[in-house]
Amino acid sequence: MMKKFTEFQKKLKEENFAKEQIKRRFKQTQNDCYMTFLSLLPVLIEPIYLELNVESITKQLQAKRTKRSISQTSDQSNEKQQDDQINQNNKDLSQQEQQQQTNQLALSTIFSDDFSTVDNRNSTQQSQSQLEQQTKSKTQLWIELRNQSLTRFLTVLYCESLLIVFLHLQLNILSRKSYLETAIKLASKNNGLTNTHNEDIINNSEDELSDDENLSEQAFLSFSWWLLNKGWIDIKENISNNVEEVFNEIDPRQEMSIDEFASLISRTQGLIDHEILLPRVNSKSHQKQQQEQQQHEFSNIDNSAYNIISNPNNNNETTRISNSSNTSSILIESFLPPKEMEFYLLQQTNDIDFISKYNSNLSNIENLDKLLIELNNYLNNEKVGEVISLLVTVGITKVLDNIVILLLEKSSKSETHGNADEQESAVAETEARDGEQESAHLQQLPKVKLASFLAQITKQSNKLTNNSLDNDILYTLNNLEELDDLSAGVYSNFDA
Repeated sequence: MMKKFTEFQKKLKEENFAKEQIKRRFKQTQNDCYMTFLSLLPVLIEPIYLELNVESITKQLQAKRTKRSISQTSDQSNEKQQDDQINQNNKDLSQQEQQQQTNQLALSTIFSDDFSTVDNRNSTQQSQSQLEQQTKSKTQLWIELRNQSLTRFLTVLYCESLLIVFLHLQLNILSRKSYLETAIKLASKNNGLTNTHNEDIINNSEDELSDDENLSEQAFLSFSWWLLNKGWIDIKENISNNVEEVFNEIDPRQEMSIDEFASLISRTQGLIDHEILLPRVNSKSHQKQQQEQQQHEFSNIDNSAYNIISNPNNNNETTRISNSSNTSSILIESFLPPKEMEFYLLQQTNDIDFISKYNSNLSNIENLDKLLIELNNYLNNEKVGEVISLLVTVGITKVLDNIVILLLEKSSKSETHGNADEQESAVAETEARDGEQESAHLQQLPKVKLASFLAQITKQSNKLTNNSLDNDILYTLNNLEELDDLSAGVYSNFDA
């Protein structure tokens, strides 16, 4: 009886140890995901900021403002000189009349004055024409600033969300795989393989296997290169189109409330989600391309069937291609390259020695293909799209909250010139009714120009690019409960 009890305690202890190991490894994996994300963030941001150079447009607008100010100062100086000249001419004319010069000289003087007046009118018309051209050019710059500011903000947020999810899928797949190998090794030892000879056999075979698997795992991790260098471009193009569609009729000088601005951003996000996160069959930008692909696939259907029958060992590859062609979206195309571009990707991210070792063993390609199949299956799951959309929503909400705080601070500063007693009363009322008072403050926030919101959005975009550990927005995104649930589902999927 005592022996059974001891065995039960030992088994229970092993189970608890295994559970703690799973929890510890899972927690460490999520931390690794965040640290990897922060290290890759500058690589992601650099091409986006080069493509959407908002600061350059801002400098052009500032230069035009400075030029206009100088021009106005110069015009005022010229007008003053012209007035002095006219006064002097009138004075000369008065003296000439007093001296009773001939009518011919008087008429000559009058004609001279008339010609001077015509020249002044022509100069004024030219100045107005130049001013109109400057205003038109300035308007175009403002529209460009509006579109690029919003496009850059949403592109950064969407691409950051995509990278977070992609890394969580990748690293949790590999972490689960590593845990299973360790668990199998422990189970083998506990089942009687405890002598030195057997342990040497296990360790040697495991070392040989891990060499090959390390190559395939390193290759697997290299696939984040696609999003960082190629995939983000399609995301940016889609976002740019939808920003222009929503904000096309809105002048940067138009005043609006924070709620109206938030509503426009929400509408834009809805259009982007529909295009990026939904399958290609529902995407407007891919309907024509889908029809052409269907015609091409129909013409090649006999050859495809022959290849499958002739190569029964290519089932995994066939499944991958089939999934990609039937349920692919901009999302998956942004994450993973086409099959024919995979080796190109490996060449871009690894040295010659790695490529040589990787190609020397067919099992490396097979192991990588298995990892990519599993990753592709997760990406085709609607849950991934929902998590990405939620990450973007949370990010937008945090940014808008920061803008509201800045507007409240600005509003409170403008009230400091009021009565001190009224201010003390307002403070007391705020402390007494925090929730109601906050809502009242939001309703009382004055409308501001869209240009002011654009300036705030640019500042918040810059904060999103900060890869320090104290970035509260990025930390919130990485620790989202739904993201942890997705990661746990991947990590615990031992049947994959």
